[in-house]
Amino acid sequence: MAVPRADRQEKKGQTKGELKRLQFDFPVPAVQVLQELAALTGEPTLAGVVRDALKVYTWLIEEQKHGRRIISEDKKGQQRRELVPLLKYRSAA
Repeated sequence: MAVPRADRQEKKGQTKGELKRLQFDFPVPAVQVLQELAALTGEPTLAGVVRDALKVYTWLIEEQKHGRRIISEDKKGQQRRELVPLLKYRSAA
């Protein structure tokens, strides 16, 4: 079992009316990836990993909507890679 993240926020003030239950079927390799990510990040649930992934994906899309590029750079700053734009259509920013 993964160790809970120190900065994990509890569901404060949420009532059942504010939540919507979704159910997904994932292939076994995808579940294994989710489990590995949970172990690496200390997220105690697979649903938490999916919620965190959604936050990151939303941030990536928002950055690209504002005309920003997402760059991966090594620690020495010598090698850079750009994330391929995720937006299907570029909106007027």
